[in-house]
Amino acid sequence: MKKVEEVADIIFGQDDDERITREELQELLCDAEQGETLKNLIRDVDLPLGYTVEDLHSMLDGDTSGSLTKAEFVDGLDRLLFSNHFQHTCILLSSIADCREHAQRVLRDVQKQISQELCALKTEVQLLHSKSGLTTTDTSSEEAEPILLQFPPPACLQADMKRVRSDSSDS
Repeated sequence: MKKVEEVADIIFGQDDDERITREELQELLCDAEQGETLKNLIRDVDLPLGYTVEDLHSMLDGDTSGSLTKAEFVDGLDRLLFSNHFQHTCILLSSIADCREHAQRVLRDVQKQISQELCALKTEVQLLHSKSGLTTTDTSSEEAEPILLQFPPPACLQADMKRVRSDSSDS
């Protein structure tokens, strides 16, 4: 644990609020004064073969901000080095759950954006139809159906879809 603190003190100095990017960490490793000491301390931490400081930075950057705080660095290395197998498994499963939650948020955001774009497109098409004097045609073509099944229809289209489906079933 003492080596982790030594490495953190070299990287961050005494300022606990300072952040370091992957590039800044790489520059520090190349520093004539502190680079060799830092490399030796990191070597003593016994990272896996071929594991780079950039890999370590990415792994410890839990908030994906692109930079590490001293607390993220120390806590992350302590968890990595001093946890038992069960604790490593918990950390791994927690990270996987975070990724799943993030993916779900992105999916919801994309679906919302698609719904908004479809509603805007519907409004624009209706406006064009009203300006041109054309009547709206049946939009329940077989080609459109698979797309409608993949995404929940936006609220602004649900009533129209029900009307079109009931009209086509009455025929």
